[in-house]
Amino acid sequence: MIRFAWLQFRMQAAVTAGALAAVAVVLALTGPGLIHLYDTTVAGCAARHDCPAATASFTGTDGPLQLFADFLLLVVPLLIGMFWGAPLVTREFETGTFRLAWTQGITRTRWLTVKLGLGIVASAAIAGLLSLSVSWWSSRLDQVNADPFGTLRFGVRDLVPVGYAVFAFVLGLAAGLFLRRTLPAMLTALAGFVAAREVVTAWVRPHLFTPLQLSLPITATTPVSIDQTAPGVVGAFESTRGSVFLTPGSSRSRSSTRPGIPPRRPSSAGRVPSAPTARCIPGTAPPGSPPRSTSW
Repeated sequence: MIRFAWLQFRMQAAVTAGALAAVAVVLALTGPGLIHLYDTTVAGCAARHDCPAATASFTGTDGPLQLFADFLLLVVPLLIGMFWGAPLVTREFETGTFRLAWTQGITRTRWLTVKLGLGIVASAAIAGLLSLSVSWWSSRLDQVNADPFGTLRFGVRDLVPVGYAVFAFVLGLAAGLFLRRTLPAMLTALAGFVAAREVVTAWVRPHLFTPLQLSLPITATTPVSIDQTAPGVVGAFESTRGSVFLTPGSSRSRSSTRPGIPPRRPSSAGRVPSAPTARCIPGTAPPGSPPRSTSW
């Protein structure tokens, strides 16, 4: 039964393997140049005091290829669900070959288990190899962007595409079992996958982990850069004696510790732009003194 299922599946597997090999060749040819560019520009930009220009130039390198790689990891799980999962069983129902298969000493459970297992393994392998290639190629870009939990970035790196691919395949197979028609099953897999991914991204993922709070001193010896994604709230703040208080959930702060990137410059001399969610507590704190209050 396993051999028979593989014979039915070999054409789709061969086409997908060829496309994956072509993508891997392109990434293998351009990846070393991207790593070399990072080592020669961004890695040593602090000594040259040109990190903004270096990082902007580096992140703009191979822009179309960056978009294409992320696009592939977004749509490949969907294509697996539509063109692998949905037709896997509906093709048998539409042609009537399932009756022949069930009269050859193969139970329905074994018939479905073999098809499901083979499809899951193939889907995980294709998505995993593609994600591994793109994650390696984009490693320096992700290091500079420093946003691993972004809405797009998190869903197209490491093991996440593998989970989406397996889910899409099972969703397409389930739609085929219930509808028993290829085209309706493919459309159901498309709508269901897009809806599920949007729900997970917008409503489930932000509540998976409890927000963290961190207190640290802001002194002349320990400069800290504070970034705010919403425009007009907090642009930058560093090398200021005293403390800053940010209400939880109102901003996002991080220490400027990325390799080769110096702390950001303050937007004005020792002042933080006024905003309803941020205020500067006047005062001085000698180097090494404990922090007053810095949290988010």
